[in-house]
Amino acid sequence: MPLRALRKALIAFATFDSVAACRACATEDRAPGAPVIPPDRQDAETAEKRGGENGLVPMPQPMPTNNEREAHLRVLADKLLFEVERSGERFTLTRTADVSELVRHERLTIDEAEELLGNWKLRGLGGG
Repeated sequence: MPLRALRKALIAFATFDSVAACRACATEDRAPGAPVIPPDRQDAETAEKRGGENGLVPMPQPMPTNNEREAHLRVLADKLLFEVERSGERFTLTRTADVSELVRHERLTIDEAEELLGNWKLRGLGGG
């Protein structure tokens, strides 16, 4: 972009005239005869491609804290007849009900414990 167009765009932005700034920027970059569409007149589809209304992008949902995850883990473990023991950041899951021999998984991270209980949930209470 030539300095002249950049100067016009900066002056327009400094005076809060976004339409004039758009025109100044677009005059150098567009093909001759192509229309300049100011930001406030763009159609909904263009705004959606930019990130929604007013160019805002929705924030992703925050990840649950470890306390919330642990609480959910304990509820699910209780429903699946597992006992949960915590040692530091690691978990031990033990199940004695409805199994022929003791089922024990030690030193699991919270992710591993959630995955293990999720698998048991899919298999059902009988574990098979």
